[in-house]
Amino acid sequence: MTPLRRASQGDCRSQESPILGGVQHPRAVNFRRQREPVQDPSWKLGSSPIIFGPMRVMTWNVLTDSVSAAAPWTGRCLQVAQRLATLKPIVLGTQEASAGMLDALVSELPHAYRWVGEGRRGRLTDETCGVVYDSTALTVLDVRHRWLSATPEVPGSTADDAHLPRMLTAVRFHEAASDTTFTVVNTHLDHAGGQARLLGAGLVAQHAQDGPTVVVGDFNDAAQGSPAYDTLVRAGLRDALAPRDQPRQRLRTFVGLEQDLDGEGEQIDWMFVTPDIQVRDSWVDHASPGSPVASDHRPIVAEVRLP
Repeated sequence: MTPLRRASQGDCRSQESPILGGVQHPRAVNFRRQREPVQDPSWKLGSSPIIFGPMRVMTWNVLTDSVSAAAPWTGRCLQVAQRLATLKPIVLGTQEASAGMLDALVSELPHAYRWVGEGRRGRLTDETCGVVYDSTALTVLDVRHRWLSATPEVPGSTADDAHLPRMLTAVRFHEAASDTTFTVVNTHLDHAGGQARLLGAGLVAQHAQDGPTVVVGDFNDAAQGSPAYDTLVRAGLRDALAPRDQPRQRLRTFVGLEQDLDGEGEQIDWMFVTPDIQVRDSWVDHASPGSPVASDHRPIVAEVRLP
């Protein structure tokens, strides 16, 4: 696996990606700070702690920067970073972010935060399923990128009825405090093809069969009852929001740029865990970090304990 390296500096004030100096596969970046962080004062540079007890994991579709109706990423990035500063996840699965968007995001977080990912068309082009993580608590052991098609090792390949190339990124971590390894599988299923989503869910399930695993992503389908959801359940995975006995666990995850789809309803963003991982708490994050609207999706947050 390619060693992790420090990348050039960048921040949310510029939408231009830093010069990459060649493609790294997998790619991870770690930025030096250029100014005081936007987060609360308790989360100072370099203070991201080793986690003892439950660790907090998240998934968030942060909305691509190519949607003309959305505010530019230069502003939305700051809102995402501010929310992460409050929630302090040890690992976050993102969807729709380009390499440049992730570069900008980690520049707003403490210097220990890095990301790994690949572009859905290969060579870091287009959107990623980037995984952001705290390198003071987690060490990357292995990274796999697979495309949700009949030829999953071919970058940019698509399923027969898929509108776009779709992929998963699976990252195996070592967690320092518990001396435990676990895997995060992050994906974004197709919005158009039902068979593509079913195929994609099956491939995701295959990558969640080797020890403790957290599966996150935008599945573009309804939780509880859709074929893709049922595929993951049949594979032995547990819905981290179930049994949804709290109102905050039943909130919609897609709310639109106008945030007009409020309240309880369909959840197309999911988080699953293998049975050996204990979910201590979970919720759909409803807090609004301010203006501009950070994304048309709400994040899912869970506090989990590794075996």
